[in-house]
Amino acid sequence: MSVFASSGEALRLLAALDHDPRASHWRAEWGARAGSLAAALDEGVSPEAALNVLLEQGPCVFLDADRCGVYGARPDGCRACYVWHDASLCGSDEWDQCVPAELATLRVDRAYQAMLDELEAGRRPFSGHLLPLVADLDRFRSAYLAGDDLAALATPQFVSGGLLEFPSGGDRSEIVWNLKERIASAREQSRSARPFGLPRAGDARSRVELAALPSGGARV
Repeated sequence: MSVFASSGEALRLLAALDHDPRASHWRAEWGARAGSLAAALDEGVSPEAALNVLLEQGPCVFLDADRCGVYGARPDGCRACYVWHDASLCGSDEWDQCVPAELATLRVDRAYQAMLDELEAGRRPFSGHLLPLVADLDRFRSAYLAGDDLAALATPQFVSGGLLEFPSGGDRSEIVWNLKERIASAREQSRSARPFGLPRAGDARSRVELAALPSGGARV
């Protein structure tokens, strides 16, 4: 799978790598993968096809002996995975189950909220899949921290393929409005009977039924 994240989350991850002796290894790895990804993409490729090419690059670049090597700075999408309630409820029969509907809503909501936080800090946020997001942000981190809009600097194939997305709107107020609209849309989806076309945990009466759902239920 691929993790959807915001530029602020990627910035947090890169800051953590500034003090990690493994950083040079990971930079070489994501640089090679990003280069291969860009070379494999035509600028007119569909988002679905671009995502498939991305997934062919292999598992998460930050895996270290099958464990997360950046656990303390991992994106919110990773933090939310299989967790959609307060930690104190883990282990409870009523709460320790979830399916993609809840996870998708939480990931989208948190990513766009993180982008609003970036705007408050004076930066021009964007979002996307973790590999191209980290690769391009690392190249232009100084410009991003200075408040520059990286839309014109980002790898064109990543943008045209929908792997990186920049918020629409020319000024700050318009960007804020558009991001809040996306958050509202995600929350509206979460109130529907089957958010994003996926079943809820409530569709199952037991963990056995949950595991049998077409989308594949998961325990915390």
